[in-house]
Amino acid sequence: MFQSGASELFVHTKKLLEVVTEIIKALPQNLSISGHMDSTKFGAGGDFSNWELSADRANAARRWLEQIGVPESRIDRVVGKAATEPLVKDNPTYPSNRRLSIVMLRGTGKDNLLNDPNKVKKAPVQEQPQKEEVLPGLNQFRQREIIIMPDGNPANNRNGSVAPAPAGGLTGLALSLMRVCLSKI
Repeated sequence: MFQSGASELFVHTKKLLEVVTEIIKALPQNLSISGHMDSTKFGAGGDFSNWELSADRANAARRWLEQIGVPESRIDRVVGKAATEPLVKDNPTYPSNRRLSIVMLRGTGKDNLLNDPNKVKKAPVQEQPQKEEVLPGLNQFRQREIIIMPDGNPANNRNGSVAPAPAGGLTGLALSLMRVCLSKI
């Protein structure tokens, strides 16, 4: 994908990203681009390490994607992972660990139904018997809105329970994680 120690894309890497771009353009989600390295130390121990090189490679891919038509607004994050997530775990120096990851982020993009309040309707909140509160405000927190998708069915999360109404951005992610933790209490 790259020349050793460099962040310039090979021609065949550019061609591969052109194919990937056709899929990206057909879908509405935003992207996360990560650069990954093997565990071989880069350079002579100076200020430039695998962290910087992996970030530079992810940014090189971002620049190429933008050059061939992916709007900048679709790129949510660009990250250098160094050797923290090897593809071949039992051989951290294996060349396949040097790679790019381009992930379509679920719940993002202009066509996401959950981002358009006109495309979802809310189910009435059903009153539940009050339990003794473990945390102040917990019962009030548990009485939340349920999202109904256009097909009339509730939006479900991974554990099969009905998903709470989303909030935006990282705050929404933090609230969603807090909801999952609180639902276990």
